[in-house]
Amino acid sequence: MSEIIDYIISIGTANTATGNWHVTYDELSEAFDFATPAYLRQHHEEILVELDGRKEILSETWTDYDENGEPEGFDCNFALAYCPNADDYKEDLNYG
Repeated sequence: MSEIIDYIISIGTANTATGNWHVTYDELSEAFDFATPAYLRQHHEEILVELDGRKEILSETWTDYDENGEPEGFDCNFALAYCPNADDYKEDLNYG
């Protein structure tokens, strides 16, 4: 499961300009053969706890739900210090 956590942190911090990044179950299933939707639903709470324990996460990670109320992904808020593409955004907000 650590591979999933590392992937979410890596892809999110590398690509966000605002600190917010969504990762879907479909994306995780494509990245990892073992990460089927059933596996991810079964381990969803564990993944949330692990994500929220990481220094890169600024605030609580939220769950994205599908139209049937089933979890379908993670909505992460990263500390901008870990997001290299956030430089322009920080300047726009008078951070830098």
